[in-house]
Amino acid sequence: MGGPRPSIPVEVRRRLRQEVNFGCPVPGCGVPYLTYHHFDPPWRAEHHFRPEGMIALCHTHADLADGDRWTTDQIRAFKSNPFVTSGQLSADFGYLRRRVVCRIGNLAWDVHDVLTINGERVIGFERDPEGYDRLNVRICGLNGGVILEMVDNDWTVLTDDLHDLNCGAQGKELRFELEDGLTDFRMRFDDLAPEAFVRELCPTFEEDEVRQVVSTLGTPASVPLWTINATLQWGVSRIEINDSEIRFGRGSSLAVSFFHNCGSALALNVLT
Repeated sequence: MGGPRPSIPVEVRRRLRQEVNFGCPVPGCGVPYLTYHHFDPPWRAEHHFRPEGMIALCHTHADLADGDRWTTDQIRAFKSNPFVTSGQLSADFGYLRRRVVCRIGNLAWDVHDVLTINGERVIGFERDPEGYDRLNVRICGLNGGVILEMVDNDWTVLTDDLHDLNCGAQGKELRFELEDGLTDFRMRFDDLAPEAFVRELCPTFEEDEVRQVVSTLGTPASVPLWTINATLQWGVSRIEINDSEIRFGRGSSLAVSFFHNCGSALALNVLT
């Protein structure tokens, strides 16, 4: 039974997250950065992916479960009565870096407002007294209400209509999807060596332009990169954000461009 453990099927992981309401079910916890534990039977006894014998836990409590902290019956009680019961989840996106590059249909750095819609900041940064760029996000749904808000790296999901909330155990990724299928928001943090940063971005941008970005950052040992992709229903307008452009309305789009040392990088006016 040696060798690497195979990946847990996507649908199994989603079901396990859904049954604990997307937060660690151990009483008093609720951390949304989840991993997956086999308990009935444990993985060492049988290699299986039956969701009834598995549970989603935060990394700390998964380690305790691997050490037999709880009985099988106690873990089943966590599954049937998880700690998180409301439609509000909160956590800290703990990665703090200076001079962060944001990839969101373009590249932006040293920019306060990365994306505004109808004059309201949707994605941007606040630089704290230590020089760290803290991410701020405000996403609205079909009815105009806020469904995801991040203030200086502290995020909260404000909806009961989650289809899935997927946060890797390391906390580098956040993806949430609504039941109506209209909202799918994804963001990821990476620390990349300069050459790796160039390789990552060159399929979309010209190499000389990407190297110029590194140069303006002072050729750091690593480049912090936030990548944000999304499909959003902003009132009556559809917005699609990918690596190279933002599409909105009836086929309109904003093409690739670079933003540095300016107040606002991208500004959209859409119907709401």
